[in-house]
Amino acid sequence: MDTITTRRKRLRRLTAVAGGAAIALAAAPLPLAAAADGDLLRSGGYELVLNSGATGQPVVVRDATTQAAVLAESLPLQLIIKSGTNPVDVSGRYTTVGLQGDELVGTGDVRTPGGSVFRFRDSYRVAQGGGFSASRTVTVVTASAADQGFNSRFTIGAANPRPLQDYQFLAPGVWYDRNRNVPAGALASNLNDNFLYFREMRMPLPFVMMHDPGSGLDVSLAHQNPRAASPVDEGSAAWLVNSGITYAALGAQRVPATKLAIVYPGMEGEKNYVNRGAAWVRRSNPVTAGYTQNYEFRIRTGRTADFAAAARDAWRYHWNMQNPQITKVPVEQIYRSSMDVLASYTSTWGGAPGLPFSVNLPQGTVKEVSYQMGFVGQQIPAAYLMLRDGYLNTRPDNVTKGRQILDFWANNSSAASGLPRTWYDVNPPGWRSFYPTYLRIATDGMEGMLKASRLMRDRGTSVPAWENYARRFGDWLVTHQNPDGSYYRSYNLAGTAPDNQAKYNTHNAVPFLMELAAYTGDTRYRAAALRAGEFAWQNVHLPSAYVGGTPDNNNVTDKEAPSLALRAFLSLYDHTRDARWLQAAQRAGDFAETWAYAWNYPVASSRAAYAKYGVRGQSLIATGHPAMDTWHSASLYDFYRLYRATNDPHYLQYARLLANEAKLTTQYPGNSLGYARDGLLEEAIGLSDLRYGGVSLWLPWNSVAHAEPLALLKDTYGNMDIDALSASPSRAEHSGADWQNHPQQTR
Repeated sequence: MDTITTRRKRLRRLTAVAGGAAIALAAAPLPLAAAADGDLLRSGGYELVLNSGATGQPVVVRDATTQAAVLAESLPLQLIIKSGTNPVDVSGRYTTVGLQGDELVGTGDVRTPGGSVFRFRDSYRVAQGGGFSASRTVTVVTASAADQGFNSRFTIGAANPRPLQDYQFLAPGVWYDRNRNVPAGALASNLNDNFLYFREMRMPLPFVMMHDPGSGLDVSLAHQNPRAASPVDEGSAAWLVNSGITYAALGAQRVPATKLAIVYPGMEGEKNYVNRGAAWVRRSNPVTAGYTQNYEFRIRTGRTADFAAAARDAWRYHWNMQNPQITKVPVEQIYRSSMDVLASYTSTWGGAPGLPFSVNLPQGTVKEVSYQMGFVGQQIPAAYLMLRDGYLNTRPDNVTKGRQILDFWANNSSAASGLPRTWYDVNPPGWRSFYPTYLRIATDGMEGMLKASRLMRDRGTSVPAWENYARRFGDWLVTHQNPDGSYYRSYNLAGTAPDNQAKYNTHNAVPFLMELAAYTGDTRYRAAALRAGEFAWQNVHLPSAYVGGTPDNNNVTDKEAPSLALRAFLSLYDHTRDARWLQAAQRAGDFAETWAYAWNYPVASSRAAYAKYGVRGQSLIATGHPAMDTWHSASLYDFYRLYRATNDPHYLQYARLLANEAKLTTQYPGNSLGYARDGLLEEAIGLSDLRYGGVSLWLPWNSVAHAEPLALLKDTYGNMDIDALSASPSRAEHSGADWQNHPQQTR
């Protein structure tokens, strides 16, 4: 149980014994064990100790049982001063420490070289759910003209720190482990930088966690109750000073030792996403007498077995701390609007049926026409959904549109080798010769073709051309599997050689192969899927290396890689009931979660969707840039199934976020956003600088990502509404594996 205790300082006895001893202690700080002499709070198995004066460590977190210090900070009162164009660091210690009710309060003044005086008051308390919360006020007591702006900072690190590269980090959407698979220029891409700070809006939850793989010790530092806002142009590279800037930066630093940091207001560097030609983009509050900063941060300490456990534990803790809002949306209307908009844009261009590649927003006019079978084009999955919708809801036009698109791909896409060509241009007509076949795009499309084949066979009217098309790809996968069970990221158009030899996408082939084996009875496909699964277990699951999910980004850490790994490992679990595949699915899901925003902040936007909803429902796309989208809506079915398989209520919470929040920026009846048609939403945007910047386009994947998991929920459980299902989960899953009647979704 969390308790609050106090111990009066024996330092008074030390001072009384000999002034020389006190001087020596001031020159050489007390061993950390002496931190037991301070006033303290206890939370769970840890104690927070504060000391004042020139001796001892001002801030220590120690093990409550052994009394061994695990975290320490010698200078808790830190300032970064804007003096002309130069940043000047100034710091200090608490001069008074004491308990005030249930809070442990430390205060102190810091004077700058220019003569300004700042008064700090840090009030620590035991945090609900564990850890320690701190409310900080920093008041300008005396303002000097030499000082134009200021930031305050709090840092904390291990009591016996090691080099930064020895630790593993999580900053959601930004920094995973040691960030080995991020592009040059990405935030935290160079661990030799002295400072790795980033605006909190870059992260789906505003915290950073550091895991020590040697001891298992975890420490996280979060901005509690964030209220990110700014009246200045956050796209400016200039060092701007304004009293209304209220967002923080979080991150880590190497100097003077490895520590986590919160800086208020936020500055971003030594990499930034505002001016990549410079190391820093700085913001400060004004040095004006009487001006006061107010913000809160939280420190949490624990121990876990490995980085994956640390990441899961930290994410869930901060999820609960933030307690994200979820507004219920009418999922049946979302489904209907998504299907209607797909059908409304289906036409024939250049003699071939399909959906346009992109549509202008808000006016809804067609911009570009070319056909990509999966990924962002989603031609085949969209066609399957129209086919299904047409039969299920008596919409014969949708049946016709779906069949025409499916026929086109089945009759024209296969190369002589059996590998599908994935991108078709209509003007002039022909396959895009310079674009390789990505495994991700091919499996997206071919899963849709297999679903359509199953639908028609179940109706008693099999379509041999569709089945043969799927089997040719399955045969190609069997023939071209590497000896270690892997597949390459992409292949040349003929399907005869690799184009990109990275293997992180191997698991993308698993659901298709497993479903093809079940459909045809051919065990070769199952054997290939199991070999691919073993490769993914060793090279993706065990190192938590979720890389290269999106073909339009470099082969980097991104959101779709763990999401697709979740889908693949669930497929393996469905078909084998081997519990280790469920374990792998959980880990993939745990990392996939960390890309979706579970907090919100206001966005200056002429686009109604973001002026109204901010970043609610958005998820970051990849490391290396701050773009976001609603693709995670496509993972709704997977997370709900993960909940059903594990009975872990957190997965249901996350599924509810995907079911509802991820739909808010879609126009549907009752949610008018100024778009020309219901069902439209924006493909990709940037909002993490507190202002709107978007592509002003709809792409077919936007609507497939909404409609497909809803269709799967309906087919599997009889209801699209997971709230209704979880309230009365009377309809069990079909006996055996879900894939028997309802194969896994694609992008």
